Amino acid sequence: MEATLPPYPELDRDDVHIGIEHECKWELTAAEADDPAGLVEATLFPDLLTPYGRPRDYLQSALYLDDGNGSLAAAGHSLSVVVNGGGPSTACVVAFKQTVCYRGWRDGLEIRQRLAHRPGVPLRHDRSLPVAYARRLGLLTGVPRPAGVAVQRRYKRFGRTVDGTEVFCSLDAVEFGGPEVARERRSRYTCLEIEVNSPLPAALAALDGLARAIDERLGRPRDRTSKSQRGWAAERARRAHG
Repeated sequence: MEATLPPYPELDRDDVHIGIEHECKWELTAAEADDPAGLVEATLFPDLLTPYGRPRDYLQSALYLDDGNGSLAAAGHSLSVVVNGGGPSTACVVAFKQTVCYRGWRDGLEIRQRLAHRPGVPLRHDRSLPVAYARRLGLLTGVPRPAGVAVQRRYKRFGRTVDGTEVFCSLDAVEFGGPEVARERRSRYTCLEIEVNSPLPAALAALDGLARAIDERLGRPRDRTSKSQRGWAAERARRAHG
């Protein structure tokens, strides 16, 4: 007898976002992150991309969740509870990012759901779509538990290629470790990331060409590690050292 999959939770469609993302990123040094706007402008604008919209600069806090074996992080996926600085204090976002494949860039699916600021019950009982989806695919076993804390400053810029493909560019300076971890003991990570949200061949060709140009300008390979993997590693190190 075949197992019956549990039904998805009832949803308010205004609280849910489901999208695709194709992204590349490069690890940076701390010194390169001292002037986020300057580095992004010098690397990408104006010869590679035409800017549009206003830049954004904000803080973002994320609690990564995983099962006891770190199954999501090991497979390149992530489940997190995210709060944006300056956002409503009564709401947070639960996000699941599934890595589908890597072919010079990461192809992924993202499911986000806005929830009340205390999301413990929906997370425990799969009443949030991101958790329910991960569990239906067998990617998450057991109760989601804290698997890392990250606080990042994100500088975000928007641009278009010559053929009109929209590209989202961000420079993230991340610290891993909860409030109980002294700042000097937190691990740090800085990266430049570019992303397109269209699966059309022209958009992916534009992403590939842009990424190759950045490879040459930065003179380093692309980084394939995820923030959830780094957060999981930092949390394991913290537990090991008490």
